[in-house]
Amino acid sequence: MHRPSVILVPAALCTFLSTASSAAAQDSLPPWQGGITSSLGQPPLRNWFAGASAGTMWESNGVFLPIGYATFGNHVNIGSPVTAFLGGSVEGFIGFRGGDLDGGARALLSILTNRFQGGVEYNAGQGELHAMFGFTAPLRRGGILGGGSWARLEWSVGNSLRMSVLAPLAKPLAGRTRPHKDQVVVAPRDPVDEPYPVSAPQLDTALANVRTAALRIQQLIVPFIDPPGADPRLAMAPIITQIRTPAALPIPVGDSGLNVDAIVRFYHAELARAFSIAASGRAFGVA
Repeated sequence: MHRPSVILVPAALCTFLSTASSAAAQDSLPPWQGGITSSLGQPPLRNWFAGASAGTMWESNGVFLPIGYATFGNHVNIGSPVTAFLGGSVEGFIGFRGGDLDGGARALLSILTNRFQGGVEYNAGQGELHAMFGFTAPLRRGGILGGGSWARLEWSVGNSLRMSVLAPLAKPLAGRTRPHKDQVVVAPRDPVDEPYPVSAPQLDTALANVRTAALRIQQLIVPFIDPPGADPRLAMAPIITQIRTPAALPIPVGDSGLNVDAIVRFYHAELARAFSIAASGRAFGVA
């Protein structure tokens, strides 16, 4: 029987997945480069995927054989695809074991929060059923080969150890919704000392009015109503007196009430006046 190359099946499928991902990325720029941002919709209930694996298998006589498989499967979330904790998948695989054609199927239960899988695998070439465990990780943002692909370390108990690369099918946005890097390198630069601005006429007065008005607004909008004391009336008396005492601001005293509206308007007017004086260097009177 013809002996296939150990890396032929995995290399061919990985090349196909990488090429397909690059071709799909040509339709639009990513959002962070000015591309169109579209709705992603809800996650699908079923997710088809394909991939390739390579590793080694050991037989009962102590002989180690190279193995390589092409894998095709379907994953289903148990419950809502948005909040699911568990998922299940059924996979079929075909490839080679040493120089012989090999294949089989596996059923896995996935813990989505920590990326662990466990289940059973049937190897048709050996006619044996084995327990299988796996750990899945994308290794980098956007997928190990792009397109939302991920790597999976697989251990078929008492039979084989493999590394697989899997990628979703019919999901053109997979791996393309976020930048591949989540950090920005800021180049170091020497600080430049700016001269302290000379106080313009009336700027100090405007800033003082802004501070006084802001404190008065705090007293009126969010008064302190939890002073200590056994008698609440005696405890609140100083605070009530403070609230009822008009602030020392150049605004007309209202005929009734606490004049809240006039104080808020005065605060914004003085804030704008302070910025105007600082920006222009000219004096502006109280509005």
